[in-house]
Amino acid sequence: MKRTIHRELTQPLATMVARREIHPGAHVLVSISADGEKLVIRTTDAEPSTPQKQVILIVDDNHDLLMFLAGELRTESWEVYVAKTADEARALFCKHKPNALLIDYLLNEDDGLKLGVEIQTEAPETQIVIMTGGGLSSEEQALCEKRGYPILYKPFLAENVLKVLQGRLLRASVSAGV
Repeated sequence: MKRTIHRELTQPLATMVARREIHPGAHVLVSISADGEKLVIRTTDAEPSTPQKQVILIVDDNHDLLMFLAGELRTESWEVYVAKTADEARALFCKHKPNALLIDYLLNEDDGLKLGVEIQTEAPETQIVIMTGGGLSSEEQALCEKRGYPILYKPFLAENVLKVLQGRLLRASVSAGV
């Protein structure tokens, strides 16, 4: 039964979401085909909504990495804002309300993890990803796990950043009702 549900319902639904045939907030109706052999999946909403632009704030005091990541994400159609300090990040966050933050753990004198917690406390739907060259204590790792913050360990590939961000935002949209 479990395999049949997976094959006949879960997999087709996942494909429809990936193809954007089912959009956020859509109602899905599942019925049996006229011949009784298949499931028919359709949405009740006639027009898909315009996909929400993905907006990210990247916070890192390493100028070269910051500019590289910004360029890579812009290539993938993200609206990107960059900050080198926690104060800059707070101001940009208030102004642009990004979907996601990619934050370096060490920001000169600032603490990127504390910044992430602060921002997510203010805006719980914001997806936080922590970057680090290492150095997280076991308590900090536990905090990241508790809050659901993925950790990207430097050095990493740009494609790894994209995979983590796409996975985070897809999970967020699914939990929001797709």
